[in-house]
Amino acid sequence: MYKSTTVPFFSDHNGEPPKLKCNLRKHKPNRKPRTPFTAQQLRALESKFVDKQYLSIAERAEFSSSLGLSETQVKIWFQNRRAKAKRVQEAEIEKLKMAQFSRHPHHMYPHPLQQYFPHHLMGRPLPHMMTHLSMPPQGSPSPSTQTSQQ
Repeated sequence: MYKSTTVPFFSDHNGEPPKLKCNLRKHKPNRKPRTPFTAQQLRALESKFVDKQYLSIAERAEFSSSLGLSETQVKIWFQNRRAKAKRVQEAEIEKLKMAQFSRHPHHMYPHPLQQYFPHHLMGRPLPHMMTHLSMPPQGSPSPSTQTSQQ
């Protein structure tokens, strides 16, 4: 018999997998590389954000200059920080809803008949059904005592 060798479908001429280049993000070739903010810059940005979530053009120009950042960096940082604040707030609301649901699951999924009957009547006989379910008034003989007296 002969010996066959299989080469993976995606391979180079040596049988090695090809080197993959990630092309997910296409940026301009003259793009400035990402510069991480210093701890001091982040403290100042966070502090300013607590005071004010939106800066005017003049405030942004002055603030960016004081931090040694471009106005665009400050503008984008504030946009990203507002988006993060919104995400965190929505997550907190969802967490509160889930906590409420775990304590009172019937509030999230009400009984199908609850739309027709007030909450305080749920689980009780309907008023028109209560006439034959009600007990005779006290003092009048019940049907069982009437038969035993005869």
